[in-house]
Amino acid sequence: MLAISKGEYRLEKKPYRVSLPPSKSMANRALIIAALSDKLDAFLKKNPNLQKDSCRDTQLLLHALQNRQGVTFEFRDAGTPFRLFLAYACATFIHSFELHGDESLNNRCVKPLVDALRVCGAEITYLKKDGFPPLQITKGMDHFDSVSIDRSQSSQFVSAMLLVAPFFSGKKQITLLGDAHSDSYIQLTIDQMRLAGVEVEIQYPIEGRTSLIGPFFFPQSGKHSIPVLKNISCSSAYTSPLNCKIEGDWSAATFFYPIVYSALDLCFKEKNRKSQTANTLYLSPLHLESFQYDANMSEHSKHFGFSTTNASTKHQNRVKIYRPTHNRHTLINATDHAQPNHKLPYEHILNPLVFDMANEPDTVLALLSLCMLKEQTALFKNIDNLQWKESNRILAIQEIAINLQCSFIRNPICDEWLFDASTLVWPKEISIASHDDHRIVMAFSALSNRIPIVYIDNPNCVEKSFPSYWEQLKNCNFELIFTQ
Repeated sequence: MLAISKGEYRLEKKPYRVSLPPSKSMANRALIIAALSDKLDAFLKKNPNLQKDSCRDTQLLLHALQNRQGVTFEFRDAGTPFRLFLAYACATFIHSFELHGDESLNNRCVKPLVDALRVCGAEITYLKKDGFPPLQITKGMDHFDSVSIDRSQSSQFVSAMLLVAPFFSGKKQITLLGDAHSDSYIQLTIDQMRLAGVEVEIQYPIEGRTSLIGPFFFPQSGKHSIPVLKNISCSSAYTSPLNCKIEGDWSAATFFYPIVYSALDLCFKEKNRKSQTANTLYLSPLHLESFQYDANMSEHSKHFGFSTTNASTKHQNRVKIYRPTHNRHTLINATDHAQPNHKLPYEHILNPLVFDMANEPDTVLALLSLCMLKEQTALFKNIDNLQWKESNRILAIQEIAINLQCSFIRNPICDEWLFDASTLVWPKEISIASHDDHRIVMAFSALSNRIPIVYIDNPNCVEKSFPSYWEQLKNCNFELIFTQ
């Protein structure tokens, strides 16, 4: 159990600095590519921070890759490493093996990936529940020609197959089925593959358009969007696996926007308006021109008065997030409020902020935390798949909304969820059920600047993606009390 009391987030002499872990999305993909190319040791030598600074998920994947002669592999709650390693092992192993996880992982579906691997010759048995871990693999893949994958629940199924495709000869094609969710992570996989020397061709459903360009940066303007992907093919092998990039984790960075927002409100309430540092924070190693789509948080945060700029030094990439002290309540132009194109059951709500989160599922909780702190009503689109993450995040959000006497409800006819802040009331204390979900814990720890005491039942679950999160929060002068 962790009790967080009011965050005394301010210094008179200098702003705060936060050190982020390596991006686990980029690291996991790069490690698979290095292992497939027999360059794992060389890649680790080039990126020594992976062994000392990376999160638990990446450490679990690295341990499995370094012990590939094993017959049983344990992945705890690490969904991405489990899925990527499953495809890797099916492509390279010549012996039988089993993959296991904890209760959380065993409730996360892997059937679309298993079906695709079976099409390629793998023999896989579900040891408990059909469609879910744990798994036994008695025969690996013996070919890879053309497969179809339903990506509606997870883009990781597609990424897992994409990463192993260059291991096989000839031209390989993957056809994507189902609603597009998190295609940005498929694009991230393609970016790493291209950096490693693989020619990847993408076909879009619009006019049969194809793309051979890359890598794929998200510019500071934030105007870029991910087109829906249809077919992906590649024909070459990895030729330069050591060129894969690993940036700081933008997903982890997003949780510090609510920290800065709530800190500035605290300064106003305590009449500390002369403090010029409570509204500024440096995040490193990070850059706005990123392969990670979660860098788009720099655009979303403008609705809350933030400015995000590159502030790199000679020795380190970093960004500065800043919220002017005179801009406590941000005014948004009417044009910034997207209007739904159909009648809603909550049409009495006027001009909510609207966020399409199809490609940014890991940013949803940080944005919701900002909306709560600003008491801002907002509409979130394309987030139904949050129910299939480390926990059912939809239910977790609803639990917290009830505690704040507000609501989070779904449009019954489409994937739209309204956070209605009009009735929000701040309690004197709140207990947040973590559901063993790292992002729930990080997103809502910022509420301690509005709620005198915030209790969190399993603070250690942040090790999954950000092992030093509480240390970084302490550096921002938050008072943390760990109890049994």
